Amino acid sequence: MGENNECEAGNVFVDGIGCLPNVCGCDENDIKRVDNEFFSNVAGSKKSSLASVNDRENCTSPKLVKTVFSFYNNASERNRKFGFQLNHTLEGLEDAPFNKNGITVFISHGYLALQPREFYDEMRDLYLNKFENVNFILIDYSNGSMGNYWEAVANIQTVAYQTAFLVERLMKTRGLNVSTVRMMGISLGGQMVGLAGRAIRELTGVKVAEILSFDPASTCFEFEDHSLHINSSDANSVILVHTNMRNFGTTRLSGTVNFCPNGGKDQPYDCEYLTCKS
Repeated sequence: MGENNECEAGNVFVDGIGCLPNVCGCDENDIKRVDNEFFSNVAGSKKSSLASVNDRENCTSPKLVKTVFSFYNNASERNRKFGFQLNHTLEGLEDAPFNKNGITVFISHGYLALQPREFYDEMRDLYLNKFENVNFILIDYSNGSMGNYWEAVANIQTVAYQTAFLVERLMKTRGLNVSTVRMMGISLGGQMVGLAGRAIRELTGVKVAEILSFDPASTCFEFEDHSLHINSSDANSVILVHTNMRNFGTTRLSGTVNFCPNGGKDQPYDCEYLTCKS
C-alpha cells in the first residue's frame, strides 16, 4: 500500500486503501462487445449509454462508489427485514448486529446494481430461515456499478478491499473467525468476491471458507493472464456456477469446482439474460 498519495506507475491512490492497479478500461474488443451485444439484449437500453469514453480522473474512488454493507440476523424482526446499514468508512461498526458464534455470509450484486432486488431478499430469507445463528451481509456498491462498465470493473477493486477491511475489523473487534466466512457473488460481483477473498488473505493471513460465484463476468476478465479473474486459490473452496458462457459469463473453469448446468452456455425454456422464471 502506498502512502502520501504516491504510487508506482500504473497504479492509482484510493483514499483509505492505498495504491491499486489503475484499471480504467477494457480491451477494445470487449468494449465493442458491451456496446453491440449487451444493449441489443436488454429491452429499452440505449446503445453506447454505458460503453462511453471514460472521463474520470481517477478510475476508482470510495467517495464515488459509496459502498454500503447491510447486516441482517435473527436477533430481532427489525434486523431480519430492515437490517443495519454501514457505509465504507465503517463508522458505527460497534453498533452493527453481529453474532461471533454464527456463520457469516456475504453476498454481492453485479453490474447495474441490485437487479432484481427480490432475488437478494429471497437469499437473505433463505439463510435466516435455515440458520438460527447467521450474519448475512449484503454488499451494495450500486453507485459504483451504474456507470461505464469498465469504470465498474475498476470500482470492484475498491469494493473488494473495503470488504476485506470490514472482515479484518470484525475479526479484531467483534470476534469473527475468518476461516468460517462464506461469500457469494453474481456476474461482476462474482469476480469481486474473488478479489475480496484475496484481499482478506492479504490483510488477515487467513483464507475464507468458501466462495460461490454465479456466472462470474467474462467481459474484461476473459484473457488467460488476467490477474483480476477469480481463481481456485481465492478461498479454501471456490465454486463457480456457469449458466451463461455463451454470452456474458466467463468460459474459464477456474474454480475448485465448476458446475455447468445444461452445458453451461445457455439455458432452456424461459431463462433470459436478467431473469429466469421457473
